Amino acid sequence: MRDFLRLPFTIYGGDPNWVPPILSEVRRTLDEGRNPYFRNVTLKLFVCYEGNTPVARTAIVINPHHEQKFRVKAAFFGFFESANDDEAVQLLFEEVESYCKSKKVELLEGPFNPNHYSELGMQASGYGTPPSFFQTYNPEYYHALLKGVGFHVSARMVTAKNEHIHDYVLQRYGTRTPVTESQGIRIRSLVPKD
Repeated sequence: MRDFLRLPFTIYGGDPNWVPPILSEVRRTLDEGRNPYFRNVTLKLFVCYEGNTPVARTAIVINPHHEQKFRVKAAFFGFFESANDDEAVQLLFEEVESYCKSKKVELLEGPFNPNHYSELGMQASGYGTPPSFFQTYNPEYYHALLKGVGFHVSARMVTAKNEHIHDYVLQRYGTRTPVTESQGIRIRSLVPKD
């Protein structure tokens, strides 16, 4: 678990835009005993080493509720991190594939960290800029690594940024009375002592 958790610090160590995860939260998320999501869901962690050094990792989740709903036995990979090393990723996903076959999995999708309601997908553009809240962040070479082991893009999501949101809110709602007050909702400024 320590190697699994620490690998991103090796990958992103000098990247000023990377926001390190809170390790205790990642550990809690992946703790099958503490995270209620895993009551009926299987989790398996994989780490690929070069010698004694971790170079690639992923987590595999198999959710039987997904199979019941969609009629396909799928596994989902997430928490994928890797050095720019085709061979390591090839070996990592050979192990993942072997594990998935042993569980009769028909489809492997991802990244989901660890499910559809968490961080999902991969960054596909905007490299060199800080990520937005709840947006994934990864090196550009991840796409080639995953394509090299047979993955392809199945959906695209867009993150939009409005640099002028303050002006928009002032123009739309003014400075004194929020539009929602007429609906029985009142917005107040935060008072830290309260």
